Amino acid sequence: MKRATLMKTLESKWGFEFVRTVEEFHGEERDDKENTGIWTSGEHGWEYNDMEIFNYYSEDYDRYTFGVLNVFHNWLEKQGWYCEWYDAGTMMIYPI
Repeated sequence: MKRATLMKTLESKWGFEFVRTVEEFHGEERDDKENTGIWTSGEHGWEYNDMEIFNYYSEDYDRYTFGVLNVFHNWLEKQGWYCEWYDAGTMMIYPI
């Protein structure tokens, strides 16, 4: 999935209210924008089926992979992307 499409899908399907580019985070421009990432919040409390999508401090290893709800983590991987924490409140999403 292309970055622009994923950004729109994060808003429409997953309810993310803050979706920006990595370039905006770093204040830079890049030539190959489709191979750079997405910047979003890891602390907005967005949920799927009453479970937080991002939980940096989670120790629930059955439901979370590195603090990312498995349902979202697996869906994102199928789209060709993965999550990486920048810090406890900032999530970056990059192409695999």
